[in-house]
Amino acid sequence: MRSTILASRFFFGTTNKPLLKTALYDYHVNVLKGKMIEFAGYEMPVLYPDGVLKEHLHCRENASFFDVSHMG
Repeated sequence: MRSTILASRFFFGTTNKPLLKTALYDYHVNVLKGKMIEFAGYEMPVLYPDGVLKEHLHCRENASFFDVSHMG
């Protein structure tokens, strides 16, 4: 139970530190209009206005990328 609580605090944050931003933060917010959440001390996109289905279809029909700049 304790490890679950610690993991939850690490990934979803409960600190007062300012959140870090990835290199693509401005693009996620200003261009894609992504809903941002706290994850592992970073502001990360979790959802976009067009929805998950459109995101999925785009990945299947075109090319997509995953922003890994928040990873060590």
